[in-house]
Amino acid sequence: CRAIGDGPMSFDIYYLSLRHGEPLRFPLLRLEQLFGPYIEARAPSDWDLRFPDGGYSHVFVHEEETEQIFNLAIERPAAAPELWEALYTLMRERPSMLYWPGGSAVADHAYLTELGDGIATGSCAVVGSAAELLKWIGTTA
Repeated sequence: CRAIGDGPMSFDIYYLSLRHGEPLRFPLLRLEQLFGPYIEARAPSDWDLRFPDGGYSHVFVHEEETEQIFNLAIERPAAAPELWEALYTLMRERPSMLYWPGGSAVADHAYLTELGDGIATGSCAVVGSAAELLKWIGTTA
């Protein structure tokens, strides 16, 4: 695993939005609003993101016919602050978590119970900013 800031990380991270164990869908449009300026290429199920610092990430978007999503995966997340601010914004907006090999995080302590029993276990932290999220990933990945 590479340190934050040393280029792309060598693992995937996942975003999941649930309420009491059931998918909590939200409009794909919201994801487009957050990542739109950075979408370099787009296919129905995945996007290539390019950030101002040259960082690159590949995002798997699980679109449904209704254009509602509840999860996504980021392959080799870039260190670009724009990526982490967007992910943290999503985490704050609804009961959700970000997880990766070795840990997970939520943006609000109340989300731990809203997500569902046993969803956020092990090394899970409540983070108050994108910077705290990056720091937590760096200590658990």
